[in-house]
Formats: sequence, structure tokens, C-alpha cells
Amino acid sequence: MHIKYFYITIILFLASTFILTYLMLSNNLENFIYLFKWFMRTVSPFIMIYLIYIGIKNDKK
Repeated sequence: MHIKYFYITIILFLASTFILTYLMLSNNLENFIYLFKWFMRTVSPFIMIYLIYIGIKNDKK
């Protein structure tokens, strides 16, 4: 079971490394960072609410 998470982590790391390297070489990194910032500003409240919900749910057990 834990080896599955290891493989997922390695695949995500390699994919993000290749994507960021490509964006650096093609001079689109600034645009990507700008879009990523706005994406994270939109999504982060939902992620925080979900994590708080998980914490509250685990405390009740």
C-alpha cells in the first residue's frame, strides 16, 4: 500500500519538474506563475475548509 504512494509521489515530482523546466526554457514561466497564483487564491479556501472538516471528523471518532 505504501509503495503506491511512493510511485505517485515520484511521478508527480517528475511531471512537475519537466513542466517547470519546459516553461523556463520557453520563457513562459512568468505567465504560469501568475496563473498559478490566481488558481491557488481561488482554491486554497476550499482546501483549508476540507482539511478543517477532516480534522473535526477525526476528533469525533
